[in-house]
Amino acid sequence: MAMNILICGAGTIARELLKQLGGEWSVTLIDRSREVLEQAAALCPDVRERYAEDGSSPVVLEQAGLKNHQYVLAMTGSDPVNLAVCRFAREKGVPYVTALVHEPENAPGFQELGVHVVMTGTLTARNLYHYLQDPRVHVSHLIGGKGNIYEVNAAEHFRVVGKRAAYFQRSTLRLAGIFRHGRLVFPHPTTVIQADDRLVLLGDTDIFTSVCSLLECASPHFPLAYGPSMLVVLPGEAEDVRAVLREVVFLGQNTRVRKVTLLCGTDRCAVDQSLAGWPQEVDVEVRSSGDSVMDQARSFVRQGGCGLLLMPPVQSSLFAALSSATYTGLAHDLGCPVLIARRTVPYEKILVPFKNTPNAQLALEVAFDLTRQLGAELAVMVVEEPGFLSGERDGKFMEAAMARVREMAHVHKIAVREITATGNPVRAIVEETAMHDLVVIGSTNRDRGLISPNVGEHLARKAECSTLIVTA
Repeated sequence: MAMNILICGAGTIARELLKQLGGEWSVTLIDRSREVLEQAAALCPDVRERYAEDGSSPVVLEQAGLKNHQYVLAMTGSDPVNLAVCRFAREKGVPYVTALVHEPENAPGFQELGVHVVMTGTLTARNLYHYLQDPRVHVSHLIGGKGNIYEVNAAEHFRVVGKRAAYFQRSTLRLAGIFRHGRLVFPHPTTVIQADDRLVLLGDTDIFTSVCSLLECASPHFPLAYGPSMLVVLPGEAEDVRAVLREVVFLGQNTRVRKVTLLCGTDRCAVDQSLAGWPQEVDVEVRSSGDSVMDQARSFVRQGGCGLLLMPPVQSSLFAALSSATYTGLAHDLGCPVLIARRTVPYEKILVPFKNTPNAQLALEVAFDLTRQLGAELAVMVVEEPGFLSGERDGKFMEAAMARVREMAHVHKIAVREITATGNPVRAIVEETAMHDLVVIGSTNRDRGLISPNVGEHLARKAECSTLIVTA
């Protein structure tokens, strides 16, 4: 899914940036000079629109579809023009705005708008390029040479976690240090990379793509981050079985699942016809479990390698053993995501309730991954409780939560529809699930209580679409 970027000013720095942009961008250019525009457009096949106009004009920016762009770069040779572009972009709600600032004394005016400021100089194009690619990777350019120092967190879903430091001993790249628990470690070749390590990499100026390739920044990780197989608990009725299998086949065709085990509560499972469109590279195993279906499910998951447990809503007598438990409790017990299948495939619209907690951020990371794999649309919902319940009355909670959502959307280069509401979170989110196909919930607490009810559990039970529960 291409991200829309509008660049005002097609001068030298903009042209250098255009040479480096890849196919994930859809570019609109504005510059007074038609000749300069043509020169810049020739450097990048992703330039879709160009306007030989004054970029500081609100009329021109409206014609260029400013409000439909996720990124705006003000890159003219005039600070007043760049400031006017940034101010109008902010008024239109553009989430990511960057400006070249030529005179240091003009920087505060841009900073008051919350604009990412880049002071002009020989390193400007490289700074912009790395900022647009992934702000998690901090790059320090070594002046006077062709070297860069890269810093990046080894997130849990990066497959580099668990590898030895020698993995980074490449002809153009070295792992120079690791910040671990606040301390600098100089690694030996046998040092094992751990989750949340801050890696310090030394390389030349042209290896940003190689660094991200080694870290697999953009590779799909769900459900592989948890395990390569999917366990499916099938209901007893043949019609219900077919409905659940439609969701199973959809996931098998669109994610990186490598093996599926179907767990039946009866001796016979009519699955052959439903699996006619199953990907050949995915292994399918059918097991009969009798009446102990959930016990066998737990045993299977605890043996390891299960990345997802898919099951229908708990209704029939087949799941009587689970009646006193909870969906979120099951997810916490298994250490494996749980998907409650409610027949809402294909997952074209994904919803994430967001409260800026670590598990909510994990749910959003999973949703970004699924959005990319499925080609879906993603919406994030922030619900602020009334002040007498939450103690928050000034809107700072909602503002901070949405700021974090935008930062994560920037990292993943995925457009997000923002939904805000005030009131009862469960009621508001459940109503919104009726307009979506999948809701992804990050569960923080496995227990329920009368005073502090588990919001995630209520959502899992009441949602009107399929529900994915993820835990850390």
